[in-house]
Amino acid sequence: MHASANSKDTRLPITIDILRKLIRALDTTVTSRKMRMLLSAFFLVAFQGFMRVGELAARSGMEAKVLQRDDITFTSTGMNLTLRHSKTSTGKPPIIVNITSQTNKAFCPVHHLRVYLDSFGHTHGPLFQHMNGKPVTPQFVSSCIKTAISCIGLNTNLYKGHSFRIGAATHAAGLGLSEHIIQKMGRWSSDAFKTYIRIHSFKI
Repeated sequence: MHASANSKDTRLPITIDILRKLIRALDTTVTSRKMRMLLSAFFLVAFQGFMRVGELAARSGMEAKVLQRDDITFTSTGMNLTLRHSKTSTGKPPIIVNITSQTNKAFCPVHHLRVYLDSFGHTHGPLFQHMNGKPVTPQFVSSCIKTAISCIGLNTNLYKGHSFRIGAATHAAGLGLSEHIIQKMGRWSSDAFKTYIRIHSFKI
């Protein structure tokens, strides 16, 4: 879903609190333990890395354009994601996205990605693949998000795959980071990111 220039973007941010509820909800909505590993890693990396779903999940024929297994390097403090293809990087050098490990492993993207990779054993191709080697698609991710959002009692029309990216920008703004830093972290080439910052969403 993309908001047109003449319509209001109604998508809401997946906040830290909602993200954690979604991870917990997978125990209810997904029967396969391995699939829960995959989705937990996907959700956490999407949020922490300010990722577009299209950078992680491959449409048919676009398997080489998403983040690859070879693009992940684990470090002593976390991991680096080498983003070679993105909406704003055409013709530009790859972008390195650094994600730092967190003390709470239950919601640490680095820990969950390691667990997923160790379990699935993929050594090449798209980062996120099913056990049979087929790439995870945006449609699959959207369906899983919708089911988890419904499980925690939220409106499925207001939370989409892009809500991770909106949530990351909103969270960064809530932490007091400057617009320049947020724009750099989210790899925006314009000030369009300002429409994603939904501080009012936290008001009670």
